[in-house]
Amino acid sequence: MQENLWSGVYGHEDVLSKLEKLIQNRKIPHSFLFYGPKGVGKEFVAIKFAHILNNNFNTHTLNSLYLKYVFPLPTGKNESSDDDPFKNLSSQEIELIKNEVEKKNSNPYYEISVPKANDIKISSVRDLSHFLSMSYDEYAYKAIIISDAAKMNEPAQNALLKNLEEPPKGFVFILITSDISKLRETILSRCWKMKFGHLQADNVKSILQQYYEFNDEESDFLKFISEGSVSRAVELSKYNLNILKDLTIGFLRLIFAGKINSANQFIKENDLIEDKKTFVIFIRIICFWIEDFEKFRAGYPNLVLNETQTYAKFLEKYPYVTFNGVIRRLEEFIYMIENYNLGENVLILNLLVLLASVIRTDARIPVEQLLE
Repeated sequence: MQENLWSGVYGHEDVLSKLEKLIQNRKIPHSFLFYGPKGVGKEFVAIKFAHILNNNFNTHTLNSLYLKYVFPLPTGKNESSDDDPFKNLSSQEIELIKNEVEKKNSNPYYEISVPKANDIKISSVRDLSHFLSMSYDEYAYKAIIISDAAKMNEPAQNALLKNLEEPPKGFVFILITSDISKLRETILSRCWKMKFGHLQADNVKSILQQYYEFNDEESDFLKFISEGSVSRAVELSKYNLNILKDLTIGFLRLIFAGKINSANQFIKENDLIEDKKTFVIFIRIICFWIEDFEKFRAGYPNLVLNETQTYAKFLEKYPYVTFNGVIRRLEEFIYMIENYNLGENVLILNLLVLLASVIRTDARIPVEQLLE
């Protein structure tokens, strides 16, 4: 794989290698589907690929005559499906969209965010006809990149399908989505599929430092809790993670001391269940504590939270404790939080019972007594 071709791109070596082979063999499919988790660089690869096809190796911007970028837009006042997609938008909306695109040009990992842009309109797809009718002989390929392709409404998907059935020569469609299930099978069947996975933690750290200017300490912690997604890391950075980390460890100390009622009050008094996102981060940090403890017990370095004194004391008090299956159960609990409307007290009780049962296993204390 030629690394210089993909300057600035991190990870996805398998995808990049496949794309290179297509270029070398001069067999470029007319439509691709780049799918996989959010925030892993699918769009960056698509943009770079469009430039590489035209022997332009030193850019990652959207500013090119051979590249058309389609993304969700708000619906303008009194807008009809026959209108230009931007025609009925306010001047403020137009200015905001321009600023978002410019941010994307500066940072290819940036995720464009426009208020009330809930879907890709049929007018945006119909507007492609002008681009498809253009003839630029100096360019080998013209690329149409559709971001958040799963947000195309039904009329938009129908309109796109007509273009995919009989694409003009020299045009390449690249659909990008993190939810393949929302695209019609007739569209999926016409696309060359490229599956993207999560980024490695060190890749996330490099991206955060190169494109977002995070320092070592911030990016070191974020790379572990981001689950291989840059957009998730950026979203998490808006929280005061150091304070949240300290609160989580304070909560665990109460749990491991058997002070369950105090732990219950601790959660409420420190607003750890103020919103779902905060509570989920809180539980994920608990998962990291458990993973770190197991690494510490096995003698491995490179701990995420680096609470070595706490781990040593806990191991001394509970030498036979086992966390088998606990992280899996916590992950299932997170799924419940994110997908079901459960009450605050139910959430807290479930977490307390789950963690108290771990101590009970070693200390032989009935969980009912711990919860008194």
